[in-house]
Amino acid sequence: DLYGSALAVMQARIDEVDETLSAHVIDDTLKHGGTWSFGSHMAQLHAESYEQHELSVETLKHFEQLAAQSLQQQEKLEQDTKISFDQYLEQYR
Repeated sequence: DLYGSALAVMQARIDEVDETLSAHVIDDTLKHGGTWSFGSHMAQLHAESYEQHELSVETLKHFEQLAAQSLQQQEKLEQDTKISFDQYLEQYR
């Protein structure tokens, strides 16, 4: 059963520290020659994964609308701002 399988995996991680996610990340980081190379490798894997699954026309349109809405909100916020950034920061010091 799914619960039993998940429990067995978690118990193995308790019994064997090398099976924890953090241990795997450390091992992979060392194999790739450091955090920069490991991060680059992971980014490439994720990019390839996303490239294999195209967004539907509806989803793409939705994200384009969200981006346009966000830009409009940012522009409005910038226009409505009556004080300088330094004055804004001064309020919180």
